[in-house]
Amino acid sequence: MFTAMIKRIKRWSKRQTGPARRLSVPLDTETLARFDRLKAKLSFLSDRQITALALKTLEQKTDRIIKQRVRKEMQTLEKEGLSTGSIARQLNKKGIPAPGKRDKWDAGMISALLDKREGALDPEGQRRRAELRS
Repeated sequence: MFTAMIKRIKRWSKRQTGPARRLSVPLDTETLARFDRLKAKLSFLSDRQITALALKTLEQKTDRIIKQRVRKEMQTLEKEGLSTGSIARQLNKKGIPAPGKRDKWDAGMISALLDKREGALDPEGQRRRAELRS
């Protein structure tokens, strides 16, 4: 598993990115020590690549946290009879950030998250939906 992860990181690090911007951030000693440990483990990557990878990972984790926290609110709104479009408008109105690169929530995102929840709680229902789609 670790070898596969290293290969993915190497492939990712070879991708061309847009124009670089210089970012200066003061770091405490604990954070610097953590960065040095990462540099030792990922010696084939530059400091810039390690920082970019860390930011990408942080963004993905943030998206997962947003989805987890918002899912309960979506379930409540759904039980109240709101459509997925109405739920999306409510989340946007409250200023809750949408996951990923999107600026706003939309009905498709809400539907996908609610479907995942239902599939996790109801494997039979997931099979029924798959049969209906085919």
